[in-house]
Amino acid sequence: MTVRCCAGILLVGLMMTAARAQAPRGAGWRAGQRQASAAALEKRIDAVDWDQVPFQEVVAWLREQGVTNVVARWRALETVGVDAGSTVTLSLRDSSVRQILTEVLAQLEDAADPLQFHALGNTLTISTRSDFNRQLYVRV
Repeated sequence: MTVRCCAGILLVGLMMTAARAQAPRGAGWRAGQRQASAAALEKRIDAVDWDQVPFQEVVAWLREQGVTNVVARWRALETVGVDAGSTVTLSLRDSSVRQILTEVLAQLEDAADPLQFHALGNTLTISTRSDFNRQLYVRV
């Protein structure tokens, strides 16, 4: 009985050590990624002057501004009439990427289901409020 008990404790200890070794990133990595996302969204842009620019090009522009991964949930967006070809006309000076994106989404959104974006880790996701409400986010 003592041998089984000790073997069980040893096995649990080995499993916990292996789990820690497999975890590629700790809390410091997550905090660094949040800071990187926040820095990219707070980046100041001298000017944007878009006239009937397709939304897909705005998404590509976001990637160029340092937002590592930009995910547009096209199915959810299409339910409110927004697709890759939806056009944006916007002229702003001395604004942050966050302010520009907020204005773009306000221009495209349907009042019944507003558009939103969430920055989590190194990913910026663009979708509808109802789509995000279906998701469960656990912040650690």
